[in-house]
Amino acid sequence: MTSSFIGKVIDNYRILASLGEGGMGTVFKAVNIQLDKVVALKMIAAGMAMDKRFIDRFRTEARALAKLEDPNIVAIHDLRSDNNLWFIVMEYVDGENLYSLIEKHGGIPWQESLKIVKQMLLGLGHAHRAGIIHRDIKPNNIMISKEGVVKITDFGLAKDQTNAYNTMTITGGGTLYYMSPEHLKGFSFTDKRSDIYSLGMTFYEMLTGKVPFENINTDFEIRETIIRKDLKKPTAYVSDLPEALEKIVMKSIAKEPDHRYQSCEDMLQAIQIFESEYGISDADTLNLNLNGVTDNGDSKAVREERIKRKNYKKIFKILVPVILIVATLSAVVYYRSLFYPNKKAKPALAYLTLKVSSVPTRALVLINGDSLGRTPLQNHTIKAGTYTLHISKEKYEAKDTTVVLENEHIYELAFVLNPVVEKQIPVDKRVIASADKTHPAQKLVTLSVRSIPAGAELWLNGKHRGQTPFQQSSLKPGVYRLTLEKEGFDSFSKVINLKSGKIQKITAKLIPQVGALMIDTNPRGARVSLDGQEITKTFTPVQLNNIPVGVHQIGIHKDGYADYQITVKVEQGKTTIRNVNLLQVKGKLSIQVIPWGTIYINDQLQKSSSDVKYELELPVGEHTVKIVHPTFGQWQKKIHVSELKTAQIKINFNKKLPIIISATDKQGNEFIGDVYIDGEFIGKTTPVEVNLRIGLHRLIVKKTGYYVPDGEIEFLVDSDSEKKVNFLMEKIH
Repeated sequence: MTSSFIGKVIDNYRILASLGEGGMGTVFKAVNIQLDKVVALKMIAAGMAMDKRFIDRFRTEARALAKLEDPNIVAIHDLRSDNNLWFIVMEYVDGENLYSLIEKHGGIPWQESLKIVKQMLLGLGHAHRAGIIHRDIKPNNIMISKEGVVKITDFGLAKDQTNAYNTMTITGGGTLYYMSPEHLKGFSFTDKRSDIYSLGMTFYEMLTGKVPFENINTDFEIRETIIRKDLKKPTAYVSDLPEALEKIVMKSIAKEPDHRYQSCEDMLQAIQIFESEYGISDADTLNLNLNGVTDNGDSKAVREERIKRKNYKKIFKILVPVILIVATLSAVVYYRSLFYPNKKAKPALAYLTLKVSSVPTRALVLINGDSLGRTPLQNHTIKAGTYTLHISKEKYEAKDTTVVLENEHIYELAFVLNPVVEKQIPVDKRVIASADKTHPAQKLVTLSVRSIPAGAELWLNGKHRGQTPFQQSSLKPGVYRLTLEKEGFDSFSKVINLKSGKIQKITAKLIPQVGALMIDTNPRGARVSLDGQEITKTFTPVQLNNIPVGVHQIGIHKDGYADYQITVKVEQGKTTIRNVNLLQVKGKLSIQVIPWGTIYINDQLQKSSSDVKYELELPVGEHTVKIVHPTFGQWQKKIHVSELKTAQIKINFNKKLPIIISATDKQGNEFIGDVYIDGEFIGKTTPVEVNLRIGLHRLIVKKTGYYVPDGEIEFLVDSDSEKKVNFLMEKIH
């Protein structure tokens, strides 16, 4: 079938080359001879064209793709048939599929893999919000253009959740590697979390260059492994992979759907948090070597020759890098010995593995003020450089240190924390002497101390006595130095005179140590909450002053965007700055106009002369919808779009509704006046009931010697509008 079509013209398309074969037919590169536009044609095999089941499946793919308009999904232009040949006209992607990239590079560096996966999540999330499940996500179905744009293709197994139609059956082959456990039970068990599993397995293969099914030879064994056995972690193949990134991968391929990310947006947010912690810029562009990309339609002889060359290249893949490294190092050493004999080479910035342990365990570890978690910390990936470490645990003395991490493979840091002991606070010796002198007739004193807040460490004359609230009844009369200390608050110190036989009560209000927070978002205008309390009348960018030192939870909320939570540590006298990229959340809007009309959203043209139901995705929130008909006028209203439910608008310009128009004077008495609608006198006076067509109308009541203070009003007639309009008339003086 492939060679016989090359060069032929089918329904205005000239076939140029074969791009590959799929489960239903062949994909060709073609050109529209009228528009001189290069496209891709997905054509069903001739022997299957007479099979209604395959034709229905072909139609399903076309319908699924037609609902999707996203830069990360291959666009569909048309569904055509010519002489019993059925084909979809699609966007042509000048690039390479992900499978060949993984094969060529033996895996993709995790920094580049993240860029690919984020684009996949954006495209797949768009499909899910449109009610489409792909059900065949795998590297072969991911194209990457030469500009680095990821395109999801091949929706041949797609399931439209908005339609009960479903006749697909499971196919074997390489696809089996990427099937979720519930997918293996049948298509009826799958939802968008099954796609997330397949995407996660694709992510796994990008990072490691392989899928976790080593030494498994049969489909039955693969199925058993997917359903029942634990999968190897990516670090079994790539030891320097960040632990946090590995957790994201393993969560995406959890066996139970409830244990995975519940949406593409959830997984994307987890990746963005990971990138934020590692200082990875969201603006980085995909940087993969796509030079030498060729069509998949090469001849059999060319492909066989390429395989032979690959076999030869395998021998050199080991030898050539070794030779190049040795030669390069020798040249560098020789060069530096000539020109820089007394200078030490500065190591290149690299990533290394950091491990932190402590005695006791579960100590909090902060690095440059940001939390890494609690000890023991294993395999934390970090850039080489100089860092300030703070290790602390309640009832133990904290430790602060500065470490220089150079280009070593693994750094292991161990700390021993000492318990808090009696703190020797300098006091006036005369105070101590006064307390030690007790007359035989004097009685012991009761001291009661509470602090706001409670839990402060208490010292008397430099000796640790416990925490507040504190009470002791066996103190000798005399003068004492009372000291209170609590983390995050200034020390409290006071000299007290305990008199014989008295009860001394002291309440100390501790002054909190404070810092500042600077929060900014992209886009701006988000609301901010601090530790669960929303800060009213404040939108990003915002600076929050006088924030108690310590760890705080910051919530960020903006209509149309996913809520964002971050943990920040505020330090005394310092301003902590955080910048957050918000993830847009969209909902669906359905509009039907009878007999027809032109649709505008937020004053932007969306659809001209629409006479069928029109559906589109919009950011969650309020939008102004305007529908214009050249004869019947226009309808305009603010509509709220939510993520969970499709907003429905049905406008029938042929329909009329009764409206009562009345007028009154200042005293509330009924007033008789001439009624004008859309600038014309209708020949009737108030009060009057009129039938008005759906849409916006201009209304006013007039009478000689009187006027309407508010003037002419614009009144929307629809099923939700008021059914009575009253005008207040005043006499002209």
